[in-house]
Amino acid sequence: MANKTTNVYENRKLRAELAFAKFTNNGNDQSTRGDSPAASTDIYGAFKELEKLKKKELSKWWECESLNKYLEVDRVPRGLRIFIMPNYDDSNPDLLKEWAAHNAASSAGMMRILIKYAEIERETVIEQINSVTKRIEAFSDKKLVESLSNAMEERLSKIEEEIISKKSRKFNRNAFDYETGQIYTFARKFDYWRQLKVKESASQIQSTAQRTSNVGMSESSDTDFEETSRT
Repeated sequence: MANKTTNVYENRKLRAELAFAKFTNNGNDQSTRGDSPAASTDIYGAFKELEKLKKKELSKWWECESLNKYLEVDRVPRGLRIFIMPNYDDSNPDLLKEWAAHNAASSAGMMRILIKYAEIERETVIEQINSVTKRIEAFSDKKLVESLSNAMEERLSKIEEEIISKKSRKFNRNAFDYETGQIYTFARKFDYWRQLKVKESASQIQSTAQRTSNVGMSESSDTDFEETSRT
């Protein structure tokens, strides 16, 4: 099990390179007599805890890796771009160029802070993973341990594929912003489509309400007609 974990960590770096490449131009065994029913139940709890920790470690690793890749290619992801403009002399191209560079440097600084604390948190999670792994290795039912371990690794692999897909898509999107000069103007297009969507939704709600109102009026008229006919 330990060897499998090591291989996962070793292969992850290569998978990261492949994910970003096309967008980057620039203990003692106390259970020798067999596990008790309580111990068998505990092994499932241990694997549940281990999987939760590994998911967290996986997330933190990819967070650090993607941010480091942005720094490597000198780009800033959309959520961390600072757009602050001077309130005077904003027509001076030299001033604006230097100002934009300072904004980018500030964003890069924030990215490094995020990386720093994500790495600290990841190291803590790894220690917890090692602790739970030792508990699992103490179980005597090795076949059950192997079966649960394989199932867990399969689920983690699928989760990692989803993370890779999401990170790659965002990396590509951010690369497009820089290639097309939409580093700070991408939000305008997003806001336009979002507002258009809101208007369409409001129009649909109003149309539905109007149809409901018309149906109610029609039913009311039919009832009045029936009452009049009886009299």
